[in-house]
Amino acid sequence: MRSGIFAAAFLAATLATAQEGTPTPAPIGTEQVDSGTVVNYEQGRNIVIRRADGSQAIYPVASNILWPPDLKMYGWANVYYTLFEDGGFHVTRLTTLPPTPTPIAPTPAPIQASSPPPPPPPSTATTAAKAEGPKGAPVQLLMEDAATVTAYEKGRRLTVRQKDGTRRTYLLDSSSVLPPRLAVKQKVIVETKTVRGKTVVARVVYPEIVISNVPKSK
Repeated sequence: MRSGIFAAAFLAATLATAQEGTPTPAPIGTEQVDSGTVVNYEQGRNIVIRRADGSQAIYPVASNILWPPDLKMYGWANVYYTLFEDGGFHVTRLTTLPPTPTPIAPTPAPIQASSPPPPPPPSTATTAAKAEGPKGAPVQLLMEDAATVTAYEKGRRLTVRQKDGTRRTYLLDSSSVLPPRLAVKQKVIVETKTVRGKTVVARVVYPEIVISNVPKSK
């Protein structure tokens, strides 16, 4: 369709040139360009180009237009022209260098949100207060009446060392209740009973931990 328009315009321009005294219409718009491979030309008269999409266009070229010295068959050509008010056009210049593409600005890298700064370290005063704890008498762990196992013969006897350093040996029988994992060096409390006139272990338990001297909370 575009080739037919330019061909018709070419014929109209040729006819207008043959008629003397016909005023030249005023150009409208800015200069435009059509580019492609040269498939035919007659210097001083016309040029035919084939565009990238395969279509062809013929352009009349006035004799006063400068032809590039390196223009050749099957080479590249740019045809610059302006349009007229009556629908015609006028070729203004020819070039052979492909138009320089408009540079594309690089896409800016996305701005990554910075990670929040780490929280400030606790002040020295706060740390010292936490380390010192509440003031007052130190906390003590006491195990009332606990003794240390020094020897244990399952089902027969149990020997312990009292808090004052003395050692005592107790008899065991089938009724004695002992922890399942009783062993030497454990802290225990020994409860006894009398069986047929003999002191026998009734039960051995682990002592409870008693926390004393703890300041009362306000």
